[in-house]
Amino acid sequence: MLLATPWLAAFPLGAASAEGTDQGLRRILARRELHVFVSLGVPPFGFLDSMGQPAGFDVAIGRILAEGLGVQPVFRDVPPSERVGRLRAGEGDISANVAVSTEAARLVLLSSPVTRADVVLASSVRHVMRRPAELDGHAVGVLGGAGLEGSVAETLPAGTRLLVYDTRADLAAATEQGLVEAVVLRRPVMTRFLTDYPRLGLTHRFTLTRRWMSVGVRFGEHDLLRSLNSLIFLARTGGRLAALSEIILATPQPDLPSF
Repeated sequence: MLLATPWLAAFPLGAASAEGTDQGLRRILARRELHVFVSLGVPPFGFLDSMGQPAGFDVAIGRILAEGLGVQPVFRDVPPSERVGRLRAGEGDISANVAVSTEAARLVLLSSPVTRADVVLASSVRHVMRRPAELDGHAVGVLGGAGLEGSVAETLPAGTRLLVYDTRADLAAATEQGLVEAVVLRRPVMTRFLTDYPRLGLTHRFTLTRRWMSVGVRFGEHDLLRSLNSLIFLARTGGRLAALSEIILATPQPDLPSF
């Protein structure tokens, strides 16, 4: 559920026509659509609701930004591992849920963060792991594409084998087959993963690392980035992001920095 915010809907960017508006923002305003890359197989960030409509935290963020620009959101279901590459190729306007990292900053522009990713590890009763050092020599599975692989790899011992999977189903199958001995996911994703795949017998063990999550924009589209940052600031200070965090992610919103 999104909270009503008339002040955000009235934000004047929808009528923007200034000479300095860059091509990306001009294109969005002219066609009156914001094309948003999300992944609808990673609840609670992206999924299809009971009516078959896009839902989740990333979808809600896309609606907030489109509403502020005075346009309609168009959600495109793109596998996490393909979002940044297809954004760079010009197939969409923005990508939701990109981890703030040096690697990501070399590929796309990053908005001010919209949430924080607490990356947690779960393992079975056969592999009780209580700290990163105990992962040495073991295989760890992670979902690719959110930009967290590099952060996870930096935290793990050198002897850990990090295996990246495109979907939750692939990750669950690999775990069931014994190809991975522990799973690393963002906390809300892990909560749903453990609920949806109880047969795996996984138990949360510890928090591995934390990363801020942003919206990705193509290089050169600085006016679009500034507009999005203004809308994110308004949603944050107006309490809308905090409400989404409580309602969808079931966690209090941390203090969000601004770039």
